[in-house]
Amino acid sequence: MYARLNVIGFKPEAIPVALERYRSTTLQMIQSWPGYLATFAMAQRATGKVLMMSLWESAEHRDASGLRVDYVQDLASYGDMMAGSMARESHEVRVSTLRDATPADATGRFWARVTTGEVPPTHWDDALGMLSPIVADSGDNRSHQGSMMLVNPMLSKIVIIGVWDSRRAITMTDDEVHAQAYLVRRSGFLASSPTHEVFEIVSWG
Repeated sequence: MYARLNVIGFKPEAIPVALERYRSTTLQMIQSWPGYLATFAMAQRATGKVLMMSLWESAEHRDASGLRVDYVQDLASYGDMMAGSMARESHEVRVSTLRDATPADATGRFWARVTTGEVPPTHWDDALGMLSPIVADSGDNRSHQGSMMLVNPMLSKIVIIGVWDSRRAITMTDDEVHAQAYLVRRSGFLASSPTHEVFEIVSWG
C-alpha cells in the first residue's frame, strides 16, 4: 500500500468551507480513480494546518493520480483559502493496523497523533527494524483504532499516525510514546527528536 500526503496551511476561518469542498468535490473525484483505496484527512482548526492522505494499491497508481490535470486544478481551487504553503509527499505504508472505516465513521469524532522523525540514511534499516514492531503492536486499549507507519527513504523520513476515539485517550498515552521516542533517539536511529502533533480527523473512508 502506498500513500500521498498533502500538508496544507489554510486560513483557520476557512477550514469549514475547505473541508466541505473536500468532501463534496475532491474526495468524490479521487474515489473513482484506478488503484484508490481510502482517504484520511486531519485538521488543526486553531492553526489551519491540514493533512490530507490518500492510500493507493501501488506506487504507480499513487503517482499517476497526482499528475492528473483535474487533480492539479482541484488543488489550485483552494488557493484563496490557504494562508501558507502546500507540500506533497509520497510514502510507502510499511506497517498498518488501522481498522477499515465504517459508515458510522463519517459522523464520528476521532483524533490522531502524528509523529514525524528524520532517520540518518546509514541507520535506515535499523530504525525500521526497531519501529515496525512498536507500531504493529496494537495493544488492548479499546480507544486505539490502529496505527500506520509511512516511510520515504529519499527524504529519510518516517511518519507514524495513531488513531484514537478521543483527545483524552491520546493524552493518556503521551508518556509511553515519548519514552519510546527517547529509546529510538538514544539508539542513534533518529537524526533529531521527533515531533508529535495532534489532529482532529475530519474525513475517514
